[in-house]
Amino acid sequence: MTTHPKLQRCAETRDSSLYLTGEGLTSFPEEILALGDHLKSLNISKNPLKSLPAGISALKNLEELYLVGCSLSSLPAELFTLKKLKKVFLSGNQLESLPDGIGELSQLKELHLNENPLTSLPESFGSLKKLKKLLLKELKLKTLPGWFSKLGALTELDLWKAGLEGFPEVLLSMPKLESLNLSDNALAVLPANLSGLESLEELDLSSTGVLVVPASIAALPKLRSLNISRNGVRRLPPELATAKALGSINVYGNPIENLDAELIKSSKWDDIQKALQAQLPDAPAPAPKLSPAQRYAEFLKKADYEALTGSRVSGFDFRLVFDTPDMLADSIAENNVHFEDELPEEYSVLALPYPTKNEARDANPSSLDEFFVVDTSKPEHPVLLWTHDGGFGRFSKSFPAFLDSLKKG
Repeated sequence: MTTHPKLQRCAETRDSSLYLTGEGLTSFPEEILALGDHLKSLNISKNPLKSLPAGISALKNLEELYLVGCSLSSLPAELFTLKKLKKVFLSGNQLESLPDGIGELSQLKELHLNENPLTSLPESFGSLKKLKKLLLKELKLKTLPGWFSKLGALTELDLWKAGLEGFPEVLLSMPKLESLNLSDNALAVLPANLSGLESLEELDLSSTGVLVVPASIAALPKLRSLNISRNGVRRLPPELATAKALGSINVYGNPIENLDAELIKSSKWDDIQKALQAQLPDAPAPAPKLSPAQRYAEFLKKADYEALTGSRVSGFDFRLVFDTPDMLADSIAENNVHFEDELPEEYSVLALPYPTKNEARDANPSSLDEFFVVDTSKPEHPVLLWTHDGGFGRFSKSFPAFLDSLKKG
């Protein structure tokens, strides 16, 4: 029997990896067993092997084993003596059950069992304390047993089309889960409280028959992505708008009544979040439409008066119009502005309505488009209010007095 060239080369170079994918092998090459002292990764996927030899235990240093689509209907007990295995890929085979020995793979971190006619998992499975990634797609599980929560290190679980009939409550006892795919399972009803999934970042509930999305999803502190597409959800909980980390959502294919059809179709989270925020019980009422003068007055009521100069707020420019009292005095003289009282030595120019375009605006300051503010002193100083063209001028004794006049209309 002629040795496969790749096998021969691996033996000669003592390579740690061997790839024999899709080579048409109908049985496991015995020559591989002689590579046990240096072989760490073996990929023999897509070969109709049907079985593995007991001698596979010779591959004592193996860390990765790829047996995808090998027509395997059983696994030898010797496979589970390979204590260094960290990744095992067994998808696309004919496995109806797994031996109890699988729990002996104490270093296993990643396991793929997709597309096998598995109806259950052995309880020894719960001994895989280092398992972080588990793929169980297209199985026939119906449910997950209570011991499943022993997989305490699990962060990624893919149960797409796994044959589940109802939401597996045991998942709520797995606080380290970061990614959970439950799509294409007959869940129908979700638990009201999902707070046990405190580390969850990605949740896929598409095509699960779900009718109600619990508001508790909004409390998941790390949830970044949520897919509830192609279900029967009629109402999206407004509380979802308060989700701290959520940045992506898919609601396509749901008859949601509290979102516009276009929002459902586009599934843009920013737009959906705004729509839901408006539906929150204590959502603030829309701000009334105010005239420029009213908006200016509202600003002054809340303003940091020491920081007015040079700032820009709500469409108004607050510019340093006069740098010194002398410049202001010159401008007043040029515009023939007259005051009943003498100008104090220290004052603050608060409001300078700037009339433009027509005389009607001069007569009605509330319709003016721009207000220029200068804060050159302290709140307790007198306030000067005047028009740029000298239409009128007056004092208020102080900032508080000026605000009182605004509040009184």
